[in-house]
Amino acid sequence: MVGTGSSRKNANNSVIWATGQEIPFVSNKRFGGLTLGGKIAPIFFNAQEDSGALPIEVDVLALEMGDVIDIQPHAGKILKNGKLVTEFKLRSEVPFDEVRAGGRISLNIGRGLTAKARDFLGLPVSSLFCRP
Repeated sequence: MVGTGSSRKNANNSVIWATGQEIPFVSNKRFGGLTLGGKIAPIFFNAQEDSGALPIEVDVLALEMGDVIDIQPHAGKILKNGKLVTEFKLRSEVPFDEVRAGGRISLNIGRGLTAKARDFLGLPVSSLFCRP
């Protein structure tokens, strides 16, 4: 993770180690994962986005340790045993691009390089990425 303090990095790395995916060709590093919280402090929220995780602020009072749930991030729903437990709304669609890119920093670099290449080639702005 880039630009994070040690406590923030350690907390996020613990979550990402348990829920994330291996980074191809990089040993002992992971990215992605998911965090649910009633309120996620901005410093942790941003660190999650940087690492390609999907932080979701949602009412978690109906959830208990060990629950098996289905999370439908695009629909903004959490289900338990097929029944709706709670709903949420992401701040924007951009986090989905951040997760696909493996983090906010990777997304910003890729989006910027894509824009420069398309401009050089005389192509219109790409609609592949969500805009903040």
